[in-house]
Amino acid sequence: MSEVRNPRKALLRDLAYLINLEAISANRPADAGQLMFSINLDWPTQITETEFFKRVKEMPKAKVYGFLSS
Repeated sequence: MSEVRNPRKALLRDLAYLINLEAISANRPADAGQLMFSINLDWPTQITETEFFKRVKEMPKAKVYGFLSS
């Protein structure tokens, strides 16, 4: 297994994907200096399998192993 070159960038990318899927949400309360993440526990009942795969297919492909993502 290969190492991630920039783990922080990978984490932010993955969090953005989860936010886009509406599986989690992020907000910054006025009294807090940091982001607060919330997990949408009802998410599995709010998205269909078809919609999930449609959204995942629209996500950018990995550049590391291009032959696997075609």
